Amino acid sequence: MTTYNFEVSRELPADPATIYRAWRSSEGHSAMTGAVASVDPSIDGAFSAWHGYIEGRTLVTITHSGVPVEQTGYEHGGWDDSYFEPMSEYFAQAGDSA
Repeated sequence: MTTYNFEVSRELPADPATIYRAWRSSEGHSAMTGAVASVDPSIDGAFSAWHGYIEGRTLVTITHSGVPVEQTGYEHGGWDDSYFEPMSEYFAQAGDSA
């Protein structure tokens, strides 16, 4: 099967915490889309929506746009070193209290 990657963006009329809570709950996700969704909100929890047409696990993706071509540090390890590694350690220690 040939696959491809893409990104979409949209500003929504809600704060990030509200959007995240709705996205990560079966009831909220179902209410947002109008289609039954099943979401396991635990770490690495699986989700499915649209009668199983969409399924997967949680992943954080950061997209930058308009970055000057001479500033590639974060693309080449900066995000891992300065954000993802410290975030992984922080959330592993903090658990649900973060």
